[in-house]
Amino acid sequence: KWIIEFSYAQIYNWTEIEKSRILSSFFWGYLALQVAFGPIVEKFGSKTILAISVSLTSVLTVVIPFISDAGYVAIMILRILQGLVQVRMMFT
Repeated sequence: KWIIEFSYAQIYNWTEIEKSRILSSFFWGYLALQVAFGPIVEKFGSKTILAISVSLTSVLTVVIPFISDAGYVAIMILRILQGLVQVRMMFT
């Protein structure tokens, strides 16, 4: 088998608490705009909102490996931003 186990936690020596904060930070951002975003989608239209959401999420995902050397807090910030952006997708 040519399966290689790869974990960023081993490279960056993240603790279990840091790993759980990184994983949960997406949902912090997601919940932050859950209620307030419905009227925004009604105002701008679902196609526009969906295009912006997918584009921004893609850019934020590509940036994660480059920012990971700055520490787990930087990744948490990007994950929170991803959550904020993906709330838009739910309403489209």
